[in-house]
Amino acid sequence: LDTFMAQFKVTQRTRKTYRHCLQGFLKYLYHQRRLIRKDLASQLVGPRLYAKSKPPKFLRPEEVKKLFASLKLSTPADIRTYAMVHLTYLLGLRPVEISRITFDDISFSKAVLTLRDRKAHNPLTLPVSENVVKAIAAYVLKARPKSPDRHLFLSFRFPYRPIHPPSVCYHISKAVTTAGRPAATYWL
Repeated sequence: LDTFMAQFKVTQRTRKTYRHCLQGFLKYLYHQRRLIRKDLASQLVGPRLYAKSKPPKFLRPEEVKKLFASLKLSTPADIRTYAMVHLTYLLGLRPVEISRITFDDISFSKAVLTLRDRKAHNPLTLPVSENVVKAIAAYVLKARPKSPDRHLFLSFRFPYRPIHPPSVCYHISKAVTTAGRPAATYWL
């Protein structure tokens, strides 16, 4: 099976997906249909990957300084982007985590942020720096639309709904590009 999988002229990631599907099928044949006498799924392993061919991309310290210096606070969208950039860079939050933050997750008095719904389903409480607290407070007081919705970041069009992760990516990437470096959100 490993030889068969190695013949595919596809990316390593696609090959991994195929291997996962084939493992699921083999488990099905063994556990539910009982058509094979041994569970072969555990025998289907791929080659070990010790290092990626390309290092991850990231912004250099001078590029980060330039980004923060270029952020404006003139419109509500600018203030929201300012807060999202702070959360992304200083706490390492992903766009989906930023879009899911609610007022119940933030404790301004304790300066902590609790992420309840994460990728691995394990809640995490993070300390929040004074700069992040100020950025969030500026957004809440000056830019956030008046809405009973408990999500922190909302769209600016009525009805005000929670912002979607692709929108978070768009606004942060646009801010980085405006600072002079075309980059993805995950570079932060």
